[in-house]
Amino acid sequence: MMQFSTTPNAEFNEEIQGALRFECEKLTGKSEDYKSHTIYLLEGDLINAGVIVEVHGAILWIDSIYVVESRRRQGLAKELIRQVMEYARAVGARELQLNTFFPDAFQIFVKLEFEVVAVIPNWKYGLTCHMMRRSI
Repeated sequence: MMQFSTTPNAEFNEEIQGALRFECEKLTGKSEDYKSHTIYLLEGDLINAGVIVEVHGAILWIDSIYVVESRRRQGLAKELIRQVMEYARAVGARELQLNTFFPDAFQIFVKLEFEVVAVIPNWKYGLTCHMMRRSI
């Protein structure tokens, strides 16, 4: 008899991740950990913005980017992307990629010279997802 559980199981989660890495390696011939790297924008002791990225070979995936609300519209996202590009060059990436379903973020990425490569209407929460990239 089948049963289902929502109780977290770290051991099985590792098995899932290992299987995904194995399949990716089988298809690409590349073994990767997909290590994440975080860059924070500090002003004094305050962290006012941050970005989490993952290295996927020649692609640097922007997983999350955030600017505290009181510091938005002041160019901090642009500065974060500049730092991300420096990091990408240092690790040998040729392209930045991301997706966003937030309209304000989409406009920022367009201004920062990201191009739309795919659009998924009615994605999460009924919002449109824009998959974007930018050459380095």
